[in-house]
Amino acid sequence: MTEKIINCAVYTRKSTEEGLEQDFNSLDNQYEFCTNYLKSLNDPALQLLPARYDDGGYSGGSLNRPALQRLLADIQCGLVNRVIIYKIDRLTREIRDFFKLLDVFEKYNVEFVSVKENQYYNTTTAIGRLMVNMFLVFAQFERENAGDRIRDKIATSKAKGMWMGGCPPYGYDIGDRCLVINKTEAQNVRFIYQTFCNTHSLADTTDALNSGGIRTKRYTTRQGRTFGGRKFSVKTVQRILQNPLYKGMVAHRGKQYPGQHAAIIDAAQFDMVQAVFAAHKEKRETRRPKMPSSGGERETAALTGLIFCGCCGSAMTPSYCCKGDIRYHYYRCYRRASKLEDKCPINQIRTGEIDRVVMEQVLAILKSRDFFVQYISHHHEFDVSTAFALFNSLDDVWNSLFETEKRRILRELLAKVTIYKDKIVLDVKKAGLAGVFAELSQNNRLAEVEYKENETFQISVAYRATRLANGAKIIVPVTAKEESRFNGSLRLARQIAKGFAWRKMMESGLSLQELTASAKTNERDIRFAMRLSMIDPAIVESVLSGKSPEFLTYAFMKKHPIPLLWSDQRKLYGFEERKQQ
Repeated sequence: MTEKIINCAVYTRKSTEEGLEQDFNSLDNQYEFCTNYLKSLNDPALQLLPARYDDGGYSGGSLNRPALQRLLADIQCGLVNRVIIYKIDRLTREIRDFFKLLDVFEKYNVEFVSVKENQYYNTTTAIGRLMVNMFLVFAQFERENAGDRIRDKIATSKAKGMWMGGCPPYGYDIGDRCLVINKTEAQNVRFIYQTFCNTHSLADTTDALNSGGIRTKRYTTRQGRTFGGRKFSVKTVQRILQNPLYKGMVAHRGKQYPGQHAAIIDAAQFDMVQAVFAAHKEKRETRRPKMPSSGGERETAALTGLIFCGCCGSAMTPSYCCKGDIRYHYYRCYRRASKLEDKCPINQIRTGEIDRVVMEQVLAILKSRDFFVQYISHHHEFDVSTAFALFNSLDDVWNSLFETEKRRILRELLAKVTIYKDKIVLDVKKAGLAGVFAELSQNNRLAEVEYKENETFQISVAYRATRLANGAKIIVPVTAKEESRFNGSLRLARQIAKGFAWRKMMESGLSLQELTASAKTNERDIRFAMRLSMIDPAIVESVLSGKSPEFLTYAFMKKHPIPLLWSDQRKLYGFEERKQQ
């Protein structure tokens, strides 16, 4: 039997370039010492690689060395089976780097020998592996001790109010290892706090920042990498509003300490903002629905991680809102929800609606002979008619499955779901399609299908959105019969109706304070609703009849100031100009 060949590589290093110009330098001495050791073993299975891995003029404190990186690349390619060095410090002087290299050697089954410390660092023998494992235990102990010392130092420094490094927060720069106020950014921070105190809304505050051209902090690291300079997201604004750093404090593990930096926001205003957040949290708790979802059963976002917005390319993340005791679940465009994208027409879509459409299409694929013949049968030799007759009964099998099983099959079949304004594109995995066929029909031969074309194919499902009589937005096929339903903004129509009613109540002598108490709302909403009831009557009639443009919603009206002239209103809200009589 032929003995397995072991390819040996010799690695050498010298910290300085002094003496490298000599005919026989330190690198040559190390290489000759290692080759003599290899010859002394007198083992024909040991073969010395012709390539040399010499690092001249490189420190052992870093792994960023050209010859070492070339050696690691050859190890990953399977060209090296054993690494031989003169002494352990030639490989590295850092214990952490040493054990990183040992992990690489172990991963690719590479033996490691240090000639001068052969009895300690030789993974080809049992005693050598024992010594290496003992050193690993001590190295782990040293790492944990170092971590404890660092954590204690950070805690002590924070208690003294010191800045512990990293990217400086918005509103500050770094000067002499301390935080120094950036006057321009500090003015923007005050604007954020003042706007939130006036609106009590993170979304409105974020809109005000982005529409004003204010961007996040632009920061360049020592390595030359640049971050920031983008639009503010809601989460970024929230972090600024909840960071006690801006009132001159340093937070650490739930405690706050007086900082060594100057404050941008006074403590009273900061506490006022935190009171607003606390009130919002308490309000959410009191509104927590008794029923888990709008359908009476717990809804799960089956397409999480698979669904993307086709207009801006962003992922669509699961979210929900509550109305009374009912929770409504949605997929929301992340960039638009975070205020990073204003022009994306895809805002949110009900999880139940999109899951239903995708599930129906998946079932149609499983029952379709055309898909079966086109994407599976011509790659494998078996009786198509017999197999398809078996698949024809999958309808009953599918209906007998639990919802969790249907969702699992959905994730096995789909690689990606892309939502556009008028269609849904499904990327179906061919291997997943064959696997599901095999599982549902208990025919394992189908799982052995080999594909010569692309791994996925696309299906486009055209749809349109419409509203039910209660204002709920649903998805229906394009071919579905158009029904006479309320297609406008139900919330906007309700607010206009309330505005008419509140105007009559005030005309009858009721004061604004009394109206606020009886309606259980704030003065700002009452004033805005009454302003809505006084816009162009043609626009009011269109909204109340459900025939207004799709973009004309209550949120749109709140975001854009209402023009005084009716002609300007018709132009802004997408209505044709009246012809002059």
